[in-house]
Amino acid sequence: MRVVSLRSDNVAGLLEEYGNAARYLELWRERAARLGVPASGSPTITLSGGLVYPAADLQLGIVIVDDHFSHLTIERGQQFVGGEFSRFDDAAKLLLKGEGQKVRSYLKLPRKNSDWRAMGLHPAVSVEELEYSVVLTLRDDPSVWCKVSVVEQAATSQIMMMSMAELDAQLIEGMDL
Repeated sequence: MRVVSLRSDNVAGLLEEYGNAARYLELWRERAARLGVPASGSPTITLSGGLVYPAADLQLGIVIVDDHFSHLTIERGQQFVGGEFSRFDDAAKLLLKGEGQKVRSYLKLPRKNSDWRAMGLHPAVSVEELEYSVVLTLRDDPSVWCKVSVVEQAATSQIMMMSMAELDAQLIEGMDL
């Protein structure tokens, strides 16, 4: 894995996205603590341009690999990189989904993945099947893509089309906050 700085002509916009993701992850940390759910730690932005936070015995986050973003999991000193995203926003929304689903599961609320899978592939997204994964691409903007597992394609396509606020609203459905 070669981690490098991602080139961007809009550094302020990229920092705003990082801040927005960090705010939502922190909000889920606060919600979890308030509901008595084991909470993840506060997110931080690394010097190499990643976003990481402690979650139970893991470190989770987003790193920059070559010219895209990927999810990072560090467990017992071992690094695992998965998923590939052209936009930080999509990688961050899938981390946010994980935090929300963890709290929903702890509260014995239905997980939202079933709803998103039932909706099927979003019509604004095309899919290219690879051997063990798929690449989801916005039909109107082929520069926007996500490479995820086959089983996650429908849910991810739906999440790609949501804002962080829309995703957050769906994840808190049924919670007594």
